[in-house]
Amino acid sequence: MIRILRGLAHKYFSDEEAVILFLLILAGVVFVILFGSMLAPAIASVIIAFILQGLVTKLNRMGVPEIVAIVGVFVGFLGVLIGFLFGLLPLLWAQVASLAGEAPR
Repeated sequence: MIRILRGLAHKYFSDEEAVILFLLILAGVVFVILFGSMLAPAIASVIIAFILQGLVTKLNRMGVPEIVAIVGVFVGFLGVLIGFLFGLLPLLWAQVASLAGEAPR
């Protein structure tokens, strides 16, 4: 058994780059596990910024001036966000009120 484990360790971990990659992946996983709740908003904001930048770039290619494209995409994003909130909040409020009414039972 020890010979098999020693053979596997020699096969996969004899290369220094493989060991470094393994340690970096392990450190990354531990970092995400420990700080995942704090990283979630930052990762979400990076994704949203990436998508919005893509829209601005497409508008620039279509001949729209950059400042107009930026303002248009930003206003559109805020409009969708506010519309989503005003569409979702009444439903959420109704569900919370229903839950509060059913809780004593």
